[in-house]
Amino acid sequence: MGVGPAVFSSAGKRSEHYLPGAYSRSAAVPAGGGGVSAGNGVILGKSTGGKPQTLRVYSTLAEAIDDLTDGELLEGVAHAFYPGGGYSPQSVRAMRVNPGTQSELQLLSGGSPVMILKSWDWGSHTNQLKMRLSAEQGGTFRADFMFRGVSETISNIGVRAFSLEYTGLGTTATLTIDGEQATFTSNVGGESFSVAFADFPTVGELVNRLNDSSVLLASFTGTDEAMPSTELDAVTDVSIIGSPPTSVENTKSITLAYTGIGIAVTATIAGGAFSVSSDVDGESFSVDLADYPTLSELVGYLNGTGYLAAAVTGADTGASSLNLTEVSNVALGADTVSFGGAKSFSIRYTGPGSDVGISITGTQMTITSGITEENITIPFASFPTLGTLVGQLNDTGFLAAVVYNSDSDASSLNLANGSVTIPSSTPALFASNFYALFHVLEQSLSVGPGNVEKPVGGENKMPDVSEFKYFTGGSAGTYTVADWNDALAVLEGEDIQVVSTPSTDPAVHALIKIHCETMSNVVNRRERTWFLGGDINETIEEALDRAHTLNSELGSYCYPSIKAISPLTGIAKTMPASYFACKCLGMEIAMSVNATLTWKSIDVLDWGKRLSTSAMERLIRGGVLVGGQTDDNRLAVMRSLTTYQGNKLQLCERSMVREDLYMNRDFRRIVSSGVGEPGVDVSGTSERTALMIAASDWRAQGLIIPDDEGNNVWGIVIRKTGDKTYITFNRYLVAPQNFFFITSNNMVYESQTTITV
Repeated sequence: MGVGPAVFSSAGKRSEHYLPGAYSRSAAVPAGGGGVSAGNGVILGKSTGGKPQTLRVYSTLAEAIDDLTDGELLEGVAHAFYPGGGYSPQSVRAMRVNPGTQSELQLLSGGSPVMILKSWDWGSHTNQLKMRLSAEQGGTFRADFMFRGVSETISNIGVRAFSLEYTGLGTTATLTIDGEQATFTSNVGGESFSVAFADFPTVGELVNRLNDSSVLLASFTGTDEAMPSTELDAVTDVSIIGSPPTSVENTKSITLAYTGIGIAVTATIAGGAFSVSSDVDGESFSVDLADYPTLSELVGYLNGTGYLAAAVTGADTGASSLNLTEVSNVALGADTVSFGGAKSFSIRYTGPGSDVGISITGTQMTITSGITEENITIPFASFPTLGTLVGQLNDTGFLAAVVYNSDSDASSLNLANGSVTIPSSTPALFASNFYALFHVLEQSLSVGPGNVEKPVGGENKMPDVSEFKYFTGGSAGTYTVADWNDALAVLEGEDIQVVSTPSTDPAVHALIKIHCETMSNVVNRRERTWFLGGDINETIEEALDRAHTLNSELGSYCYPSIKAISPLTGIAKTMPASYFACKCLGMEIAMSVNATLTWKSIDVLDWGKRLSTSAMERLIRGGVLVGGQTDDNRLAVMRSLTTYQGNKLQLCERSMVREDLYMNRDFRRIVSSGVGEPGVDVSGTSERTALMIAASDWRAQGLIIPDDEGNNVWGIVIRKTGDKTYITFNRYLVAPQNFFFITSNNMVYESQTTITV
């Protein structure tokens, strides 16, 4: 097989070329300069694909095949794209009449429905669509679709919205998200709270609110801060405690020795009290540390007993006694016993590095990390209290510190010297995988916009990972009179000039005729015409009866059936005359307004019936658009007629009806600009001027011819009464050249010769 042709489709013509070169053609724009449509044609019918009751516009047959899939409607559109005579419309409109349904697939999470998908198309063929959802490495997901051996794969589905870490002192901390709010809970009283998404509608606002808590650290994780909070995945009691916090302690705070005569003396620090128990009467006591809040005050009390020797360790005599580590029954004797301070603060590492080290001397804190920018030194002279020191640590952006026991004024100098290691934390991640999948599927070829639904009561949870599952419930549907009425009702609001259908049903034809007449009246002002045709075995008498029944200057009834190659399959077959009608529609919308179908070649192999001259004349007299063979042996339209049962040329000749309807729309567009304006021009000068300009354009487009005096329009009468303006005028429509009558006067030559002798 050789190389395929290069197709050149423009200006209503289509040609195929094999020889390289530059090719051009000039276009006579069908609508002229009037600014109103003249070549929008629609074919209605039944198909296995395509959205029902919706006007579709196709620039190529391939687009129609992708959308309509199969059926009489697609066949009709195909023949409209290939009418014959080298013509090819720039676009063909179509509307599926039969209802049909989309197939569906319900996705489950833990047995409960969380998402309902519908197929991109309507019809039983969509039951062949199947889908699989699977997990990928890195926490993302992948969706695979298969339809008739064609696959669609969408990878890297998922959104990590934000991370969250608990930095407080509790041993349990969780976050719950349910689509309406986020709820934080911990085992520390007063820390738990809920955030309503109605008050914080974006993830950006939610993260800021979580960070407002002194014990939470939230960060964006590759997401859009404007993403709705309601799109976060639903989770229940997710732990947000990463690595345990590292404790940094004070030095020993006080020393204590027993100087009495007892042999069994112990000290206990618990519940905010300092207690001493002795085997000597009168030496046992318990003192409330709230009454002696500093170490110096506590030491003073202990020394005042007379049998205890206490001293403050370190320079911070004002440190809180409440920070002393709780102990139970520590034996006291002549040797000094040390009682240490409680943990002063906790610290977590929140950066991307590995384990971080902290070294404390008496004067400063040094932090070392595998990340150069995180290696810093903090002098205690600049941050003398635990509160200022913790604030500085939090300002680094990679450390989260919390003061213990609320003693922020305790001295930094009392921190125990030494080194500790802070393990890297693992913040909990909160995602929007559910809605990431939701939005991706809305953009997929297999599902598409408007075909993804979250069931009532469903949660924002990712569907279970599964094997391939088929969509079900798709049906083609058959059309009824009600469906045709619905389709034509939808068509009322569209910019359409010509209607056709592959259907041969007389009831359908009657509905289309009524629709076109109704839309062409003075109220609706959307003039449109029709092409219709009968079935394969229709007789001449039946065709004449149908034309008589459909009596109208707005439509043409085509006859006979055709033998043609299907543009869809390349196979020759005999088809009803209704497909002849579809070809006529495709040709007419590709031609200028004043052009006629008469003697235009039709792309057929033969007619279903070869008609004699007398049969064709009989059909033409009855208002039937007839296909036949021209004098030069072309298969063509013999005469472009309407079904009007009369002899007025301007109502019988289809091209003249088209001229009239087009110019009516055009002039109505021009004068309608004056609706609602003050009627100060009572003389009608502006309307007359507008008419003369329009008439000049009509003449230039070949729609009218002037009278003997050269007037494009004449007999102009403009009458104004109140808010009403009446305009009346005459014009000559351009008629097609259908006949050439030639009379030859043949004479015998006679010669008379005189001979002189």
